[in-house]
Amino acid sequence: MWLLSTDATRRGSRRWWSSSGLPRKLRSNGVGVIEGHGMMRLIEKNGTFAVRWNSSSSSSATTTAFAKAKVDAPKAASRGVSWDKLMALARRYPDAIQLGQGYPDYEGSRVAREAAADALLRHPMLNQYTPTRGLTRLIEALIGYYRRVQSVDLSEQQVTVLTSGTEGLFVATQAMIKPGDEVIVFQPCFPWYPKMIEMCGAKVVTVNLQPPKFAPSFEDLRKAISGATKVVVLNSPHNPTGHAYTQEELLEFSKIAQEHDLWILSDEVYENVVWDNTGSVCKFGHKRIGQMPDMFDRVVTIGSASKLFSLTGWRLGWAIGPQEVISKMDQIHSLSTYCAASPLQHGVAVALEEEDGTFEGIPSMIAENYTVMAQACE
Repeated sequence: MWLLSTDATRRGSRRWWSSSGLPRKLRSNGVGVIEGHGMMRLIEKNGTFAVRWNSSSSSSATTTAFAKAKVDAPKAASRGVSWDKLMALARRYPDAIQLGQGYPDYEGSRVAREAAADALLRHPMLNQYTPTRGLTRLIEALIGYYRRVQSVDLSEQQVTVLTSGTEGLFVATQAMIKPGDEVIVFQPCFPWYPKMIEMCGAKVVTVNLQPPKFAPSFEDLRKAISGATKVVVLNSPHNPTGHAYTQEELLEFSKIAQEHDLWILSDEVYENVVWDNTGSVCKFGHKRIGQMPDMFDRVVTIGSASKLFSLTGWRLGWAIGPQEVISKMDQIHSLSTYCAASPLQHGVAVALEEEDGTFEGIPSMIAENYTVMAQACE
């Protein structure tokens, strides 16, 4: 979801619509744009944008004027505004703040960047191909990282390095799903999921998450399962709602997966951005479906340096899971990008080796930003 507004730190009157968490009115010189997917969509009329909340509940079927200022912008199609058009609109308003895409405006991991720079300039062989599965040092660093945070001993055959978490999701769906399968996705969701599933010839079955907490309804999940269901896609912490699955929720997902012999594709790229009700960051506090009893062999977990180390342009991710699926992912990966950039793999390896759970203060900064936004929405 996109939100473009004038700098929120400037003085000016603001009112907020707390029932949905979306701003009700921006200042007179503001412009708001949302590209919705799932339960929300953007509509436009005569240059004024509005947000429509799509829900079976009449109380949620509300359209609110979102930007009063006239905007000389491309007409929004009935199914939403294209990503390219939104990017073009953002560039026209240099004071806009983009709150949708995970796109930091601060430096990423200094440890990773310095190590990658050293590899680029001082180690010629770290500028050549690595094995398809990844640089040996990075594989070992990932094994060590997950041993610390998940208390699991991985083998090299259960880990693979990919060209971004997005490629990880893509090759995982290609490896796990075949035509005719059904895959359950919770909406709203990262909009790449449905398209990746459809490219496999599979059917997307959606289960809607309901505001304000966006916690999963296990009754709705059970109703969505059929004899053709193969995979359930989980995302925690959740994009875009921020819901992080509790221990109880993960145990219930595990019970259902085992009852129906389902695979879990778990997108956990925001794993280090977890805090408690007081706003304190939970160091290595993320709870994982792969940690639940008897679940590791039916879970593929996706991670990403884009989010873990705030290095979105590096396009470096990884997957962990049972060897049978990881091997298939390796084969598909070898026929697409073959290997991730070698010096960047080295940089992430060094950062993982040195990581103490603080991630150079980035999660604490995000927690502070969350507190400011939450107070503004009250």
